Amino acid sequence: MSERLSRRVYRRPRVSRRAQKTDGRIYGPEPWAVVRGVELSHWDLWFVVVMRDLSGGKRELVELLKSRPRCHDVEGKLSHLLDLESRLIAGGVSHAEVLQGVTVDRALLRKARDKVIEQSAWRPTQAMIDTPRKLLRDRAMRGHWPKFPVDPATCERAFDRFCRPEGDYGWRFTPLLAHTVERTWGDERQRAESAAGRVAADRATMTRIIDLMEHADDSMADMSTLFDDVLVQYVAEVWDAGLDPEVALRDGIELGVWEDYGLTDDMRPFLRSIPPVHVERAIQIFYEPPR
Repeated sequence: MSERLSRRVYRRPRVSRRAQKTDGRIYGPEPWAVVRGVELSHWDLWFVVVMRDLSGGKRELVELLKSRPRCHDVEGKLSHLLDLESRLIAGGVSHAEVLQGVTVDRALLRKARDKVIEQSAWRPTQAMIDTPRKLLRDRAMRGHWPKFPVDPATCERAFDRFCRPEGDYGWRFTPLLAHTVERTWGDERQRAESAAGRVAADRATMTRIIDLMEHADDSMADMSTLFDDVLVQYVAEVWDAGLDPEVALRDGIELGVWEDYGLTDDMRPFLRSIPPVHVERAIQIFYEPPR
């Protein structure tokens, strides 16, 4: 074993400040080693150790994770596995190289299996947090806004004073919440100086309603009814507001696909509003794989 490799394997790992402030244990995200320019964490080491031990390798690990009952945790770990494999492929690093000089004894194997398969990830990596589903949903909610003639983000800030997406609203308070959102939406539309400004206000309001649905009991359908009203106003002007049709199509279709509360189940107002010249492009977007 070379001197460089010895230092790589056996040096004392750098521990994150958060871990140092607790009990000094290694939780996973802390840096472990750098192999041919690819930075690896302890989570990366544990994943590679488990894949080496399984006869089916990565494919078997994926199936094992899918069989776990903790759906959100599994999604994060599968996301980390995808990120790890992408980094290794980009750096031309094999699993064998990652484990070169590492003694995979029973203790390390047991810990790796516990962390990767049996236990929840108490300290997730960024890849576990930013799963493909989350990234696609984030893009659907706000990702196309910078391409609008008037950025809806400038309108969304008006909601922060009265109706932030936090806390919990029981069914008795949801009507008041919906009224506050509606009033703020109306104020932003009145303040707008053009159709582009009104479209921005509408689009910001739709996303804010979706965010608030996580915290509100909409048993009386106050929020969903308001969403329908905003959508009607949005589609009435979106094609005449100077917005690139490609952006309008992608933003509207992705919003309908990725919001989680059934508010856009009936996207017929948007779909009916698409000018005939753009219908074929809309169909193509529906058939595109997520990316």
